[in-house]
Amino acid sequence: AIAQDLIRKAVKFIRENGKSVAAATLARETAGLEIMKLGKSKAVRDRARRKALEHSGYSNAEITTLSRQIMTACNIVILFFTGIRASEVLSLEQGRIIKQDGVVWVLGEQYKLGQKHRKWMAPEIVYEAHQLAKDLSQPMRNAIDWEIEQHHQSGAKLDSNTKHNLAELSELRERLFLTWSSKRGVAVSYTHLRAHETRH
Repeated sequence: AIAQDLIRKAVKFIRENGKSVAAATLARETAGLEIMKLGKSKAVRDRARRKALEHSGYSNAEITTLSRQIMTACNIVILFFTGIRASEVLSLEQGRIIKQDGVVWVLGEQYKLGQKHRKWMAPEIVYEAHQLAKDLSQPMRNAIDWEIEQHHQSGAKLDSNTKHNLAELSELRERLFLTWSSKRGVAVSYTHLRAHETRH
C-alpha cells in the first residue's frame, strides 16, 4: 500500500508539475550561464537567474526544491515500472529510453553478473520520466559543453591531466541523472548521482 501510494504520487507529481518546472529550470540556468560567460560576479549571475523566473510563477527557492524532487520522482518511476536495479537506472545515458513502433524500451546495462547490454519493455510513463529527467539535467550539459569549449578555444596545448578531465566531462555529460552540486561557488559544478562525482 505504501509503495502504491508513493508511485501514484510520483506519477501525478511528474505529470502536473514536470513541464513547467523543467522550463523554468532551463530558463534560470541559461540566464546564469550567459552571465558566467561574460565573466560577471556571482551576485550578478544570481540576479539574472532570479529575473529569469519572474513570469514563471515560481520563486528561485521553489525551483531549486521542485527540480530535485521531480528528478527523484523520475528515478522512482523508472525503477518501479521496469524493475531494474538502482545502479542500472543511474547508469542510464540520455536517449537510452526510446520508442519504437509505439513501444517504450529501456536500453541499459546489467552489472550483477558482469556488465551486459540489456533491453527492457516499459510503460509510457517511463518514457515521460526519461524525457523529463533529460530536460531537467540539460542545463548541466550546457555548462559542461561550455567548459569543454573553453579549453579548446584557449589555444593552449592540453596536458595529459587536462585531456583526462575533458574525457571525463564528455562521459559525464551523457548521463541522464545529473544535478547541481551544493558546493557550486563561483564556478560551474555538477554532480553525477551514481558515483557522486563533482566537477568544479
